[in-house]
Amino acid sequence: MTWSRRMRDGMVFEKLDRCLVTESWFHLFTFSFIRVLIKPGSDHLPLLVHVLNKPHKEIRNCKQFRFEHMWVAHEESSAVIEESWNRDEEANVQQCIVNCGQALENWDVTVFGNVRYGIQRKKKELEQAYITAQVTGVSRQLHDCLDEFNDLYDREEIMWRQRSKVSWLREGDRNSRFFHSVVNTRKAKNNIASIQDDGGNWHSEIKTVEKVVVDYFKQIFITSNPLHSDIEHVLGTVDQRVTAEMNAKLNRPFTVEDIRVAAFDMGADKSPGPDGMTPLFYQQYWHIVGEKASEMALAFLNLRQALPDINHTSVVLIPKNEHPCMVKDYRPISLCNVVFKIVSKALANRLGEILPEVIGPNQSAFVPGRMIFDSSFIVFETIHYMKNKRAGGANHMALKLDLSKAYDRVEWAFLEGMMLRLGFSQQWTSLVMSCVTTVSYSIMVNGTNTEKFSPSRGIRQGDPLSPYLFLFCMEGLSCLLQRAELDGHIRGVAINRYAPTISHLFFVDDSILFLRASLRECDVVLDLLRQFSLASGQQVNVDKSAILFSSNTPVCLRESIMQHLGVQKILDRDRYLGIPIMIDKSKKAELQLIKDRLWKRLQRWKGSLLSIAGTDTLIWNSTVNGSYTVRSGYYVARSLLGHDDIHVDDRSPVWRLIWSAHVLPKVKYFFWRVIQDILPTKPQLQRRGVPIDLNCVVCGGNESSLYHVFFECTFSRQVWVIACPWLPVYLESYEYGASFRRDRQSQTIVRQQWTPPTQGRVKINTDAAFSQHRQEAALGVVFRDTDGHVLLSGITRITNVPNSLFAEMYTIRFGLLLALSYSFVTCEVESDSLLANIELNRQTPSLWEGGSLILQIKHIVSSFDFCSFKHVSRVANTLAHNLAHLDCDVGANYV
Repeated sequence: MTWSRRMRDGMVFEKLDRCLVTESWFHLFTFSFIRVLIKPGSDHLPLLVHVLNKPHKEIRNCKQFRFEHMWVAHEESSAVIEESWNRDEEANVQQCIVNCGQALENWDVTVFGNVRYGIQRKKKELEQAYITAQVTGVSRQLHDCLDEFNDLYDREEIMWRQRSKVSWLREGDRNSRFFHSVVNTRKAKNNIASIQDDGGNWHSEIKTVEKVVVDYFKQIFITSNPLHSDIEHVLGTVDQRVTAEMNAKLNRPFTVEDIRVAAFDMGADKSPGPDGMTPLFYQQYWHIVGEKASEMALAFLNLRQALPDINHTSVVLIPKNEHPCMVKDYRPISLCNVVFKIVSKALANRLGEILPEVIGPNQSAFVPGRMIFDSSFIVFETIHYMKNKRAGGANHMALKLDLSKAYDRVEWAFLEGMMLRLGFSQQWTSLVMSCVTTVSYSIMVNGTNTEKFSPSRGIRQGDPLSPYLFLFCMEGLSCLLQRAELDGHIRGVAINRYAPTISHLFFVDDSILFLRASLRECDVVLDLLRQFSLASGQQVNVDKSAILFSSNTPVCLRESIMQHLGVQKILDRDRYLGIPIMIDKSKKAELQLIKDRLWKRLQRWKGSLLSIAGTDTLIWNSTVNGSYTVRSGYYVARSLLGHDDIHVDDRSPVWRLIWSAHVLPKVKYFFWRVIQDILPTKPQLQRRGVPIDLNCVVCGGNESSLYHVFFECTFSRQVWVIACPWLPVYLESYEYGASFRRDRQSQTIVRQQWTPPTQGRVKINTDAAFSQHRQEAALGVVFRDTDGHVLLSGITRITNVPNSLFAEMYTIRFGLLLALSYSFVTCEVESDSLLANIELNRQTPSLWEGGSLILQIKHIVSSFDFCSFKHVSRVANTLAHNLAHLDCDVGANYV
């Protein structure tokens, strides 16, 4: 607290320990932190900033091997891996991985080299190459040096991207600075400078910090030795759900293809385990390592041979909040060896096939075919009903439970019992439990692994099997609640008399119960949670749990229930699966929080990670100006589906008239259906196989077509006469006006001609003839004075022109350079390209892919006393148009 004050209702404490620094400063002093100093006699506490460029307690330098993704692009990497992997034919997979890691480390030092030092060295060589090229006129060495320099930058970007764990940024300019910033920020955030133990004592020495962390997790991972009777009490409520056919599907032999699919299902950039190998290593070099990895996996899965020493896991600690103090403020994430995850993933893939038949409908997480938002929508509607329930005899309550360290507290005996009770065979259960019980852990503190220890309970976050196994654990609590509901001990909530009763919904460890607001049902729920805790090891965190009552629940009853349950938090503005549980009358105000959070993240990302001097802009390649349109998106989607024969309708003015009309959207949609002839008229229904006659049901006409329905039918004619008596006059006036406009347009076209420039200026007319097939363009320019006399004209031909807009821009640049060479510095430039003039007169940065060409033109314009750009018709640009169509050789200029 940086200041405190005594108020009427107690003390108020304000924490303001923050300091603003620039990004460059933070890169220099990554491990800086703030301490609040105690100052007796004052409630204002000063802040002390520790400026450090390394951890204030020296960390032991014990660098672990890690497979670098930048090695893949090197032509020698495959040979190094193949030689080391096959060096010893008798070695198991674990020994081959060790041999491969050692060989790669030696090769990295002797051949590949340090990227950052290589960039510094190559910069000096590049400077020398520039000097040599200027003196000798030979640029081969310079080009080779530039290629090597760019290759080093590519390697650096891959290196920092791998360390940044950023998976959503795929393409664009080199993002080394961005990735480096992410790495430094995360490194500083995850660094544990000091830790507080359970007794409230602070520790900052690295050895004592490690001891506090290891002791905490050893205590978490030690089994509570649940009694067999407690486990059987919960299992007694579970019915068998796995059939013999399902077990046969699970127990069928695994194949090499199953192992390969499991290996390639993992994200290539995922973090490595203790052996340092990432999924990319196996995916890129599967032709080398796949055979031996498959043999090991199949020996365990099919022959039940013991796993080699690959089931060791490093646990990294990720802060849960901005200022973690104790070990419980960190979230443990398990980094398993990828070769073990291949085995676990193969089991998970097969288990997922039958999971929807095993897990009850009250759980929606990780179950194929069930949407993540199913539970949230049900919760939202139920809470909405409770909020609006202001009368009636039934009082309801919703209890949101928070399970503390849910994965880490799963008792193995309970998990095995649940699987057997659900009907899984002993063979399959033993196979899965072997993956769970043979694990060993080491905690990674500030990049260094602590001593190994073996747990006696818990499942790992990071193991592909763990989400499914936790579902089995929570199914035990679901069955307890369902049995209590069937016996009438608890009653759920039904939003109307025909709706099903909802008593509970689970999404992993996010649990919410719906009950009658009574002390009796509270006792029942507390007893059920106690039984489940004794059997499974799970513990409810009362401090983070919350409760909500229906609007008709008396205040005195609410207070009694909250005191009885020990829950003090009201479920008001909470969220379930990221969605607000309740929304007041103003939906805009309630949902504004989502928009604000998104905007805040975008601004923070933009402000700290983007270079303002060279902002990256996403360009849509399917339009000439780089901006996305629905029309271009439709064409791209069609082409991706293979429908390249897109029919362009020649009635586009009709569509523009319809979609721009000031009518209701449903009216526009109706017009669209009329023009497309997809209304359910009798001929349409008959074409779709409906047995129906074609006679009009109103007038008895022979064919009830679309034209008949709207215009020929006697009833339709009466409707037109009554609704629009002015229609005949309007149509006659419209036809007269259209005829007048056609005549006037023809006269206007005749009058469009070249106009002279303002006195004292020169007019430059430009045009280009573009060949899509040859990717060439012929450029033509003509200079005239105020009397219309031709002062200068020029033509040239260039290659490698992407499209017609590029050709027009190159022509304008050609004309401006020609004007400067002949000292014409007050010019009016005219072109018949509307897009080119729009881009050149744009005040905001251009999104067109040729933005650099626009910058060149504007840079040339800065040398003029006056220069303007104007769009004219083809008729007014005839001379330049004719010049562009004259024959000339590529690269030649004729002036």
